[in-house]
Amino acid sequence: MNENRLPRICFNRLKELAERPGDPRYNWVLQVRQLLEDAGCVQHLSTTGVQQNKSEFTRGLESVTRSVDMERALSSSHNRAPRNTGSLEGLAAGYLEKELPLHTKRVLAQVRLAGDRFCRITWEGLTHKFSRTDPCQVCNLGSQDTLAHLMSECAVFSYQRTRHLGEATITAENLPTLLQLEEPSSLLKFLRSALRLRLCAMSE
Repeated sequence: MNENRLPRICFNRLKELAERPGDPRYNWVLQVRQLLEDAGCVQHLSTTGVQQNKSEFTRGLESVTRSVDMERALSSSHNRAPRNTGSLEGLAAGYLEKELPLHTKRVLAQVRLAGDRFCRITWEGLTHKFSRTDPCQVCNLGSQDTLAHLMSECAVFSYQRTRHLGEATITAENLPTLLQLEEPSSLLKFLRSALRLRLCAMSE
């Protein structure tokens, strides 16, 4: 583009202003520079550099954002589900690659994303709510009404755990292993029977 064209004049002026302290909200060159710095491609900040090196920029920015996401997930106290370390390479969690119906994967995703403080599990047209501020509504242990409590120790569901998961109780240390979902069929059978029983107990 000719140097006398208005878009080029505006671009050059923004580049000049970008060399001075300023608010990035009012200078898109500063915004683009920050993205390029994050992607390790700031050397390509020119009228043609970004377009010519678009693939390198995209890969660099993707790598950085995935790393940031993983770091935040690993430090999060939202729940005890294991993090998908394969996401750094753009790989989905293992259970998403299995030959399972879509509605089944949705249930498994809800279980893995369930918060320790509050969560909802919607399955077969019904929504099951859990809140740590409430006591468990089906046992007399005085425990918090969380999905983790139902899955690991609620005495009412000990038979279902033994039948489908092989143990009457699941320790806090073993719960993340269960949520790896290497063999999700057993967990699905347990959840189906336990959630139905919980719903019946709460409706009486």
